[in-house]
Amino acid sequence: MEAIPAPFSDHCGILVSTVAPIKSLPKPFKYFEFWAEHPLFLGIVEEAWNGEVSGSPLQVIQVKMGRVKQALKKINKEVYGNLQDQVKEAEGELLRAQTTAYQDPTSDNFEAVSLKKDHYNHIISAYESFCWQKSRVSWLKVGDQSSNFFHQAVKIHNSKRAIRKLVTDSGVELYQAEQLVEEVLGYYKKLLGEVNMEINPSREEVDQLVRQRLPDHECANLVKEITAEEIRSVVFSLNPQKAPGPDGFSA
Repeated sequence: MEAIPAPFSDHCGILVSTVAPIKSLPKPFKYFEFWAEHPLFLGIVEEAWNGEVSGSPLQVIQVKMGRVKQALKKINKEVYGNLQDQVKEAEGELLRAQTTAYQDPTSDNFEAVSLKKDHYNHIISAYESFCWQKSRVSWLKVGDQSSNFFHQAVKIHNSKRAIRKLVTDSGVELYQAEQLVEEVLGYYKKLLGEVNMEINPSREEVDQLVRQRLPDHECANLVKEITAEEIRSVVFSLNPQKAPGPDGFSA
């Protein structure tokens, strides 16, 4: 409960919160396209990728992707942290530089305007790309100057997918993030059951469950070797912003 100040009245309002603030969990990593616009992007990624790693091929690529992830998180924190504030700051610096150049039209002052304009364009482009990617609106493209629309789309999307409360079988209401996670995991474990390693059906028992069977030529297609060209064709046909994996990198 909190009192709301009322400087021009003898009475004040009372704000009552019926739900305790929800503690948010750490957000998972997500790759953003605008990182690639950083002039040092390729060098940083190459350095992270080329480090020595031992293990199986799958372990090697997992470790390398982890290194790239940490390098990109560092770029984001040091260069692109709080983009919305950076846009306002860059715009203010550009306006001040323009005012100085108009009042004192020297070559140095106009050069400063050019540099500030380049910085502002880079930051506003990164912010617009960030909002577009977060909004998941595919029918508008970056460059349409629709950052406000993208920002609203992000808020609507996050609101729709947010789980703010769960009610247990016994009627208890849960609000805290840790409680919500535990309840969801418990529900699906109960629904799907535990792994039973003692189940070992025979071939005959499995055959009895299969009512329809594929002809031999289609069975052969299912087990034939997949070529590198087929894999490349499928991967490169995906939308670059779709199919994000557990590591946070999209297609």
